[in-house]
Amino acid sequence: MRILVAYASRFGSTAGIAERIGAILRQQGLDAAVVPVETEINPDEFDAAIVGSAAYFGRWLSTAANFVRRHQQALANRPLWLFSSGPLGLARQDSKGRDLCDVAAPHDFREWSRHLHPRGCRVFFGRLNRETLPAWQKFIIKLMGHRAEKLLPEGDFRNWLEIESWAREIADGLKTQTKRLEPSLLQVV
Repeated sequence: MRILVAYASRFGSTAGIAERIGAILRQQGLDAAVVPVETEINPDEFDAAIVGSAAYFGRWLSTAANFVRRHQQALANRPLWLFSSGPLGLARQDSKGRDLCDVAAPHDFREWSRHLHPRGCRVFFGRLNRETLPAWQKFIIKLMGHRAEKLLPEGDFRNWLEIESWAREIADGLKTQTKRLEPSLLQVV
C-alpha cells in the first residue's frame, strides 16, 4: 500500500512532523512517500494520503490549500487524514480553559471535512527558532519586547510521542482495511 504524506512548511517544523509520520508508516510496513506540496505529485498514484501544513492566523499555507483544491477529487476518493502545526508553548489550554489544539484548528479543516471526508484531522504543537525568521519578523518580535516570550515562545514544542501514536493509528487502520479487502487464500474447488 502506497501512502502519500504531503506537507507545506515555512520554517521546517511541519516538514519534521511529516518526516516522522512517514518514518512510522514505513516502520509499520507501508510504503510512504514524504514530499512537499510544491512537488509535482499526483495523489491518484497512491492508495491513501496524509496532508499537513503549518497554520497562521487560522489558515493553512496557501501552497497546501492550493494542493488540496487542485487534487480535491483524488483526495476525496481515498483514505485521507489532515494535520496542522502551529501552537507554541507548554500550556495545553488557553486562558479560557479551551484546548489550544482545538482553538488552533485551521478553518480549512471545516471546509474540507464537508467535501473530502477525512478520517481524521489533528493539530500538533510546533517549533519556533527565532534565528530562522526573516529580518522583518525578528524586528516585530523585538518591538513586542517581553510580550514576545509569552505570545511567541521559542523552542520545540512538538510532542513526538503523540505524533508517532497518530501515525501508528493510521497505519493500523490502513492495514486492517487492506486485510478486509484481500481475497481469501482458501478457495472452494
